[in-house]
Amino acid sequence: MRPAFNRDRPSLVCDLIDGKLTDFIERNHRVVYRSKRLLVCIVEEPPPTSLFSIATDLALHRYLDRFYLLVPERDVDRRQKLLDEFFSFIARDYESLIDRDRNIDNIRNLLDFAKQYVPLLAQATIIDYGCGTGLSHLVAEELHLNIIGLDRCPSMRAIAFHRGMKVWNPGDLARQPNNSLDVSLASYVFHLLPDTKGLELLWERIRPGGVLVANFHKDAGKHLVRHCLEEKGCMAVKLLAPYGSERHGPYFAFVKP
Repeated sequence: MRPAFNRDRPSLVCDLIDGKLTDFIERNHRVVYRSKRLLVCIVEEPPPTSLFSIATDLALHRYLDRFYLLVPERDVDRRQKLLDEFFSFIARDYESLIDRDRNIDNIRNLLDFAKQYVPLLAQATIIDYGCGTGLSHLVAEELHLNIIGLDRCPSMRAIAFHRGMKVWNPGDLARQPNNSLDVSLASYVFHLLPDTKGLELLWERIRPGGVLVANFHKDAGKHLVRHCLEEKGCMAVKLLAPYGSERHGPYFAFVKP
């Protein structure tokens, strides 16, 4: 069933693991989508505080200004499964839900930062970590760069592939030799606090002297990523945003020694 987005009202998104919570939501809110794993309903702005008497160990994250995601705080695997289902749910409408120009501007900034560490960017193998629908492919064609899209979501990968982008799933990344990739960019990825297992796998594939560049929307996810990579000996460098603007959040480069 195609998602039923209400442009004027926010939506609450949760998984169906907690039966008590989903029963409460279904009794008190209008459900617009339900799958085997995911429940989406219309809520007021902000969501009612009564939810939090039921939603134990869950945190509320706002995404794309119209979705409230109830995500597990401690159960990383459950949180990642929720994110996977959510992105499958919105994939076909994703580019109408985001500010495309803002995202493309951020991708350009990340590539400019990457060039400071890997000057011959046109000869580099670049991974767009969490590529979504493949907007970075538009920039890659213009700048004659080799950008490979990496995403967990099959629906997102399919859209990127039909755009003309070479795409990998996590298994494709796992089959690459260690120390074989030059650059990775992560545009509007880490503020959702994804599972760091994929990040660790990516880091193993980046060569010494290579770099991961990322923005941290609303400053979220920065400590999670820094902790994950600094434990592996990376050098984390805070980057000066173009024109001093914080519209994309702070930028960091993670350099592999």
